[in-house]
Amino acid sequence: MVKYILRGITVLLLVLSVSAAAAAVWIQSPSGERAASRWLTGQLQPSAPGTRVDLEGVKLHWPPTLTAKQAVWSSGDGQPILLLAPAHVSLAGLRFPPGRSGWEAGGPVTRLDLALLDRAIAGGGWKSDGFLHGSVNIRGRDGRMEDIDLKLESERPGGHLNSKSLEGLAEMLPPDDPRRVPLQMLGAKDVFHFDVGKLDLTTEGEHRVLRLFLDGDHLLDLTVRIPKESKLLFRFLGLKSTGEKR
Repeated sequence: MVKYILRGITVLLLVLSVSAAAAAVWIQSPSGERAASRWLTGQLQPSAPGTRVDLEGVKLHWPPTLTAKQAVWSSGDGQPILLLAPAHVSLAGLRFPPGRSGWEAGGPVTRLDLALLDRAIAGGGWKSDGFLHGSVNIRGRDGRMEDIDLKLESERPGGHLNSKSLEGLAEMLPPDDPRRVPLQMLGAKDVFHFDVGKLDLTTEGEHRVLRLFLDGDHLLDLTVRIPKESKLLFRFLGLKSTGEKR
């Protein structure tokens, strides 16, 4: 769940951040809003073919901030995968070209559909389902992430996820950490059912702290602290952080 949820959300927010760099007054008009939505849709096609993004109620503010009443990422048949309401993208330390500015993007996650996310990115291979809500905020520079703050929790009646995503967490722990063994054992299962799930990813000082709580087939309450300079988290997500080559 951790790897694929974060990848789906961060891909959308990274695309939104790039769009903010090119924003102008026209984006607040109906034609500009539609054009921005089409552009965002095009940027997501390599990662999630057939999906689309629709921005509603777009406004441009000063200092440079792009807000939307809501941003909806939908499947090819129009079902919402992810709903951010409202969504925002802010630029800081404006530089030329704008794409080299620092940026921040995020908003309340009204609903994230794990089954549709699975279908859009992995063709159903993650065997995931369920709904999550919470909040997400990402900071970065030059189209790359620097920090992520994420808080998500499941809605009743829970859901399922591919146990391999839990096994992958073991690689983020020290080799002699005893928690690696139960995570690797969970990876031997095909699917993990959870009644309650909570996922927090925050930045605390010089560390990124990942907290995962799952209560279902087994009780898993895990906290992992990763030095900020470590690239492990971004590699786990399949994304690039600031300072890494594309």
